[in-house]
Amino acid sequence: MEADLIEHIEVCRAIYHIIEREARALHAADPGDEFSHTNEARKKLLPILDKSLARIRMHRTVWEKIPSEKRQRCERIRTLLTQGQNIVMKIMTLDRDNENCLLKRGAIPVQHIPSARRQQPGYVAGLYEKNAGASAPGAS
Repeated sequence: MEADLIEHIEVCRAIYHIIEREARALHAADPGDEFSHTNEARKKLLPILDKSLARIRMHRTVWEKIPSEKRQRCERIRTLLTQGQNIVMKIMTLDRDNENCLLKRGAIPVQHIPSARRQQPGYVAGLYEKNAGASAPGAS
């Protein structure tokens, strides 16, 4: 499990570096061919990421079956899980910034523009509350 987590973190770091290159290109006056290079790099990493995620999912089912007190003693695994979560959050944040920059430049085709609801952080929570209330006993 440890080796697969380390590999997954490395794949995520590679993705993060690609997105950083995109960010630099977006903030440059002339991005040039940087986007074609980053798209090719993304395409190469996608199958590697898919395989890594599949292995992590398998480990997750085993990890969740381990008693909590035993998991608490696995400091190295807990540290790697935290590192993985942190890099994924950094990827998501930077990618969203890049997407917003592309939107401002008008560089995203209309059919690829994200829904306005995606930009509302409380939207999903509101849906859950609404649906939970509708499915509660006695609710109509």
